[in-house]
Amino acid sequence: MSDNSLKEHPVLLLTESLVAAVSAGDWEKAAELEKERFSALEGVLSAFRNAGQDQEEIIQLMMQVKSMDAALVSLIAEARTHVARELAQFNATSHAERAYRSCYED
Repeated sequence: MSDNSLKEHPVLLLTESLVAAVSAGDWEKAAELEKERFSALEGVLSAFRNAGQDQEEIIQLMMQVKSMDAALVSLIAEARTHVARELAQFNATSHAERAYRSCYED
């Protein structure tokens, strides 16, 4: 595996696609890609166990995946915070609406 082939490795390509899907808020696509990526990662780990594989290159690949995963965690945390704010706003609006209606239903 050369540096060039690492850039085109299926795990990296799937991870890049996963980051793009999460960035776009396409959670269904992200879920599909994560399943594919999981299978591809299992293949990488299997190759690592084989004595004939260049373990150093596999380690480089996994370090790149780890770096991309850090970006994913950050994006997902931002999305989770956004959803929590929207839920809190919805709940506050719903509470205010119930209070308003209770004043006029009596």
